[in-house]
Amino acid sequence: MYRRHKNTKSNLSRHLHAKKELELFIHDYVFLFFQLDDTKRLADAEQRDRATLLGKFRNLVRKGNHFPNPNLKK
Repeated sequence: MYRRHKNTKSNLSRHLHAKKELELFIHDYVFLFFQLDDTKRLADAEQRDRATLLGKFRNLVRKGNHFPNPNLKK
């Protein structure tokens, strides 16, 4: 009887430890998932900003509004 009780206690202890490890894993997984999602959103926003700035620069160059060259003498 004592042996059976000891095994049950040991199994319970292992079960609780495994449950705690699983909870920690799920917590880390969710944290990393949202961190990755935020990083993707930030990268997408930066890409949109870059494309907008590049388009504005190209429009300036096409319209002939070149930046003045300080090396040219009049």
